[in-house]
Amino acid sequence: MSKPTGWQVFIEAIEREPPERQASLFAGLALQLLGHGDRDGAVMLALRARTLASRHGAEDSAAVKRALRALTKGYHVSISTDPDRLAAWQRALATRIRPGMLVLEIGTGSGILAMLAARSGADVVSCDKDRIVAAVAQDVVAANGLAGRVKIIAKPIETLRIGQDLPRPADVLLLDLFGNWLFNFMPFEAIAAARPLLRDDAIAMPMEVSLHAALADLPRWKRLVPGELAGFDLSGLAAIGSNRATLHDHLDLSLRSAPEKVLQVDLAGNLPARESGIVRSLASEGGPVNGVAVWIRLTLAPGCVLEPRPGASPRGFYARSNFYAFAAELATRPGDKIPVRFEWQDKDLRVAQAG
Repeated sequence: MSKPTGWQVFIEAIEREPPERQASLFAGLALQLLGHGDRDGAVMLALRARTLASRHGAEDSAAVKRALRALTKGYHVSISTDPDRLAAWQRALATRIRPGMLVLEIGTGSGILAMLAARSGADVVSCDKDRIVAAVAQDVVAANGLAGRVKIIAKPIETLRIGQDLPRPADVLLLDLFGNWLFNFMPFEAIAAARPLLRDDAIAMPMEVSLHAALADLPRWKRLVPGELAGFDLSGLAAIGSNRATLHDHLDLSLRSAPEKVLQVDLAGNLPARESGIVRSLASEGGPVNGVAVWIRLTLAPGCVLEPRPGASPRGFYARSNFYAFAAELATRPGDKIPVRFEWQDKDLRVAQAG
């Protein structure tokens, strides 16, 4: 990796420092590079700092931790310690994985799913494009005595090759790349890239993902739809705002229709287009409606489901439902059909009243 001459001068200066000081100095320089937009250089130096800290017994160095945290997503720990998610995956993997299978995982994360698959008897090749996450996961796997069964590769799925990264086509595709509105992490593009690395009869886990929706009433709806406030017209703010809000513990949300499956994807079959849309008419049960609640459903294996449906989901499941506000509140009667348009492009999902 080429770096500006100024940074190379600092690197060479750090290399002349006593070895026990280099870890914290490289960590600090990594943060400097990150601040100047050189993320690749920052990752390289943060990993170097991590190696030096481990070599000199300073794994808990505050400076190294700051650099690593600045360069990684914070959700890996919370997802990995999510009891509902792990219980469902453990049941699913126990029913689908057999000794001798080769599993290909996209997105190593903490390595927990790869380790569960290995514990069921599989050999696992897991890739993650985040080099820091991959390095940490490799240590976690080794600490649990599974380094011989789990191979972690710090590369994106698009670059993996049979004979180089995998010994043969994989029997199972494993991934957990589905965010709150399904398309966040572009999982279907990753699955398409993985297919040349799989057997023709390979199974996918999850086996199916779907997007569900229901009409809803959220009292805080006006927070998403700027209007008159304190005698001022704030509607112009809609141009820079979003009609989407992630729901956490919004116990005041009321569903006003039966949930409807908007999109269903068999991961071993046809995948949705990168850009498309669909209109669904949702039948109201009556009452005020000011938006739509939308959530994903993961069928990991038969009988093993994760679903953050509002008011009914396990609190521990990492995914959350989302509320998409309408431009105006509707007074509905039982049976009223409200057409709703769902459009997706790349990572984004847009939902609005149609017509």
